[in-house]
Amino acid sequence: MAFWHKYRNYISFWILGLSNNYSYVIMLSAAYDIINGHEPKGGGSGDDGKGCNSMSTGAVLIADILPCLIVKLLAPFVFTNTNLRVSVVVILSALSFIITSLSMNIYFSYIGIVCASLSSGLGETTFLSYTSKFDSRVISYWSSGTGASGLLGSMSYALLTSWGLSPKNTLLVMLFIPVLMALTYWCFICEPTHPSITDESVRPLISDSNDMPSL
Repeated sequence: MAFWHKYRNYISFWILGLSNNYSYVIMLSAAYDIINGHEPKGGGSGDDGKGCNSMSTGAVLIADILPCLIVKLLAPFVFTNTNLRVSVVVILSALSFIITSLSMNIYFSYIGIVCASLSSGLGETTFLSYTSKFDSRVISYWSSGTGASGLLGSMSYALLTSWGLSPKNTLLVMLFIPVLMALTYWCFICEPTHPSITDESVRPLISDSNDMPSL
C-alpha cells in the first residue's frame, strides 16, 4: 500500500505541474488569435498580404508574465491555508479560459490572460512549498509536469484549431484543466499523516547520543 501511495503522489505532482502551467502556455499559444479576434474586419495588412494586428502580440506576453512574476515575489510573505490557495488557483485558471473566450473586447481578454498568469504564479509557489510534506523526489515529477505543459499545451491548441475548432471554443474545451487540477489535489493525492524523512540519501548529522564528542 505504501508503494502505491508513493507512486500515486508522483503521478499527482506530475499532473499538478502540468495543469498549473497549462493556462499560461495556452494564452501564449493563442496570443495572435486573441488579439485578431477583436480586430475590426478589413484591417491593415502587411506587404505579404497577411493581416496585421494593430496591437502587438507582445502585449499578451507582458500580461502573461508580469503578474506571475509579481505573485512569485509576494506570495512567500503571505501565509494562508494551502487549501485556500489551491482553491484560488483553480478558480483563476478557470476564469482565465472563460473570460478570454467570451470577452467582447480586447481589454476583457487581457483580464483573462492576467488571471492565467496569477494562477500559474500562485500555483507554483503553493505546490512547491507543499512538496515539503512528501518524498523529495516529487519535485522531479513536478518539474517534469511543468515541462510537459509547454509541449502538450501548445500542441493541443494547435491541433484543436487545425481541426476546425474556433479559438474561443478551444479555450472553453481547456476548462477540463482546472477540473483536473482540483480532482488531483483533493481526490487523488495522498498527504502523509505523519511527515517524516523518507529519502534514504538524507542522514542526521548526529544519530545517537553516544556519537556526541567528549569534552
